[in-house]
Amino acid sequence: MARILGLQQKYPEIGRIRAGRKTQGGRQPMEALENWRFTSRYEDAINAIAGLYGGSPHPWDDREGEWEVFAQANSIEVQLPGDPLFVAYELWGSGGNLRRCDGETCVVPVQDPEGGHLDSVPCVCEERGVEPGEDKSACSVTVRLKVVMPSIPGIGIWMLTSGSIYAAMELPAVCDLLDGLRLRSGILIPCRLDLQYREEKRPYEKFTRKYHVPTLQVDGSITGITRAIQSIEDRQSIAPTAPGKPAPALAAPAPAPARGLPPAPGGPPPGSEAGHLSPRPRG
Repeated sequence: MARILGLQQKYPEIGRIRAGRKTQGGRQPMEALENWRFTSRYEDAINAIAGLYGGSPHPWDDREGEWEVFAQANSIEVQLPGDPLFVAYELWGSGGNLRRCDGETCVVPVQDPEGGHLDSVPCVCEERGVEPGEDKSACSVTVRLKVVMPSIPGIGIWMLTSGSIYAAMELPAVCDLLDGLRLRSGILIPCRLDLQYREEKRPYEKFTRKYHVPTLQVDGSITGITRAIQSIEDRQSIAPTAPGKPAPALAAPAPAPARGLPPAPGGPPPGSEAGHLSPRPRG
């Protein structure tokens, strides 16, 4: 299939997977949920989720033309596409994304006579002596996970956005492992997206921390998955072929989107699938 060189590819977004909702006059702007919440502009997708995981689908009050359902499940069946995870420190303001950082280098918008560009500068939080999430001027961790829900209508991804530092530490390793299995087998590996409840008591604190963390799990063992992949490879290697034709091979995995820092500072709200942009050279 012909493609435009240098043009970023991306998955169409069907909806969002959420672990919280806005509070009405509460001290905290968001209320954590025990089960998953889904929002989408596709009513049939929301209805299908309600059929599988419970809940009453209804129009979303905050977004005209969109639907939502508070499911009765904290574990859902998913698969991971190529390049499913993005993790960074970010700072957002009323004008959009103000900066994005990998812990050493920040990408920030800079105004110039041409209207503006993106520039790279040393980590702003480190220079100011503040820790991420310490105050409103500091960046906070952002995790964006793209998953496929194979039992739900539509071709595209569902986006989960989380501010959990534990998700930022754990999900990259799990995604790398599952992506390695995907590349070897040529298929999307079935797994589960869980909203896992945890408690933590630190020696220097008098209270017990209670929180939820999005995690990825697989049914069965890694050994079972690798054996299934080996069985696929064995069947492919002994498949009969017509004279003069090459032996069939595993289907090539779908091309992953170009890596980068999505979305660009000053761009759409957190969790958006807007284009990955990187600083343009100056001068």
